[in-house]
Amino acid sequence: MTIFKVEGAGSVATEHLANCRIRTRFKDAEGNKVFFEMTGSDNYRNTGKSVGFVTDCFYVTEDGNEDQISLETKSMPYTQTGIVDFINKYFGNAFTSIEVTNISVHGHNDCFC
Repeated sequence: MTIFKVEGAGSVATEHLANCRIRTRFKDAEGNKVFFEMTGSDNYRNTGKSVGFVTDCFYVTEDGNEDQISLETKSMPYTQTGIVDFINKYFGNAFTSIEVTNISVHGHNDCFC
């Protein structure tokens, strides 16, 4: 079991996740450090769907700079399965679940996952 650890940065709970905004730092399948942040719109009551949107996504370079990542799509179901599937598809990972923590991604150079 490979866990995708994220910081719960939002304060409003959604239908499927404990936070309306999550962010993390992880390594993709090629070993590149990725910063990833997204927000969720809990429109579940109206549409039956919770939709998540990527708000920030970039490679963290060795010199500390950011290299923006262009994604084909920036939305997915804002559910644990939807997010894991999105990350695995775009970054070649094999995560199986998500763990939401209260540890801040800022101030840490290491990857969470």
